[in-house]
Amino acid sequence: MERTCFALLHVVLLVHCLSACLAGNVTDITSDQSSLLTLKAHIILNSRGVLANNWSTTTSICNWNGVTCGTRHLRVTSLNISNMALEGTIPPHLGNLSFLVSLDLSTNNFSGHLPYELSHLRRLKFMNLKINKFSGQLPSWLGVLSELQELILRNNSFTGTIPPSLSNISMLEHLDLSSNFLHGMIPQEVGNLQHLKILNMQYNQFVGSVPLTIFNISSLQLISFAKNSLSSNLPLDMCHRLPNLQWLSLSYNELHGEIPSSLYECSQLQILSLSFNKFNGPIRRGIWNSTVLAELYLGNNNLEGEIPEDMGNLRNLEILSIRYARLIGRIPSSIFNITSLKGISFFANNLTEYGFEGSVSTRSDVYSYGIMLMETFTRRKPTDDLFAGDLSLKDWVNQSLPDAIIHVVDSNLLWPEEDNYTAKVQCLSSIMELGLKCSAESPHERINMKDALIVLKKIKLQLIKNCEKVETSNQRTQ
Repeated sequence: MERTCFALLHVVLLVHCLSACLAGNVTDITSDQSSLLTLKAHIILNSRGVLANNWSTTTSICNWNGVTCGTRHLRVTSLNISNMALEGTIPPHLGNLSFLVSLDLSTNNFSGHLPYELSHLRRLKFMNLKINKFSGQLPSWLGVLSELQELILRNNSFTGTIPPSLSNISMLEHLDLSSNFLHGMIPQEVGNLQHLKILNMQYNQFVGSVPLTIFNISSLQLISFAKNSLSSNLPLDMCHRLPNLQWLSLSYNELHGEIPSSLYECSQLQILSLSFNKFNGPIRRGIWNSTVLAELYLGNNNLEGEIPEDMGNLRNLEILSIRYARLIGRIPSSIFNITSLKGISFFANNLTEYGFEGSVSTRSDVYSYGIMLMETFTRRKPTDDLFAGDLSLKDWVNQSLPDAIIHVVDSNLLWPEEDNYTAKVQCLSSIMELGLKCSAESPHERINMKDALIVLKKIKLQLIKNCEKVETSNQRTQ
């Protein structure tokens, strides 16, 4: 009898637990729905009406736009409401989505601080909040999201320093804090993120040294600290420690010392940007043997000596820019045997005239001068995202002539309502034609610098003449 009672009691307890679990599941999915409806209530502008017309209690939450549910637990596992022109704030209730794995709120106009309750999202692997208006300091609680693999916060208004707790996200592979207002020193603890592949902190206000610990993360493929105020040397053996590096962008800082001679060991490096720093010393010979390097920027530094002949070994180079670098000597003719080159600039150095096949000519740096003309009046660079695939800056300008020049020149230079509009269009069109003549593919087809100067003077005189005609005509009509 006693055994029967005990068994019965055991069954009752099991039923009670099962009922509680079932009730909990109902509560959980209801809680998810409630959290998302609260988020909807915090959105003060939804210009496309996507959520207003779809997030409704009359339909299953798993059928809402941007919402994905797991098949096992029927809980919200992914929330992607990116690029929906949403404006508002993030309520703490979003932290109740305890099964959430992916959160993408990018390319909207969300503002305010990130609520602490988001730290409850312990399953989160992907967080993308880029291109919003979030502000405040980077939360230290981000460090408890131990499963996070991608953290993308770029193009916001975050301030303060990087919390060292960020280094606790041991699985992190992609960290993007670029284009914010972060300052202070980059903590050495960042080097603990041993799975990092992408590290982007450009366009901030960081000072001090580039942490040496970062150069121990052998998995790194992209490093960008451009547009900060960092001041230190680069490790001489950096490429030995970063064998997978494909992109290194350190421009617009105050880095100094010599350019590491070990760069040849970065066999996968495709983009190297070290311009606008204080690097000194020569460009070392024997390090330019990369078969994949596509873009090289070394300008606006305190370099010295000549351009090494072996730079012509960069057979897949597309962009080469070494402006304002105090270089002397001749430009090696081997560089102009690189058939992949689309843009080249040695502007404002102390280089002598150079020729091809050993002959000296008056075409010294005329190619880069032509590219500079097009850059100046279009406010575009050969490396802009617009120029992908087969389209280059030169092609873009060439296709605009003669009737569509207004679509490529800087819009600040032309105002259709001004009196001299037609004269300016004619002037800019002539300048673009000169830029193309200077940068012709074959060196023998390029105009020389002396003739280029004569053409520029003629363009100037023609502009003055046309403007005077307009002024005289206006005076007669008044």
